[in-house]
Amino acid sequence: MRGERFFPDLCPLTSVLLSLIMDKLILEDGEYITEFPDKKIRAEKANNPYLIASPIPGVIIEVKKKETDAVSSGETIIILEAMKMENEIISEVKGKIEKIFVKVGNKVGKNDILVKVKE
Repeated sequence: MRGERFFPDLCPLTSVLLSLIMDKLILEDGEYITEFPDKKIRAEKANNPYLIASPIPGVIIEVKKKETDAVSSGETIIILEAMKMENEIISEVKGKIEKIFVKVGNKVGKNDILVKVKE
């Protein structure tokens, strides 16, 4: 399902509502694409410092790194706006960015996975 169009035979509003119920989504050029990791990955976050999650709900205002970029421990990867304040989301580990699950303008919830880093 990830990376594919949701419910192409339904009207756009119905498609959006069904998609929101099933998972979070990103609207990209008229296509409804899921870009967030599944719930199993979210559940693994507590034991995995290589999954960087949002500490609070907010809106992504800047993504400072790209996939495959090297990242150091303590380095800022994403800027998240919450309650009119900019919050730096930093990496706790050194590695390489494997996947970025968000884009500028995306709304995220608490504990949503934003970035996956590999050793």
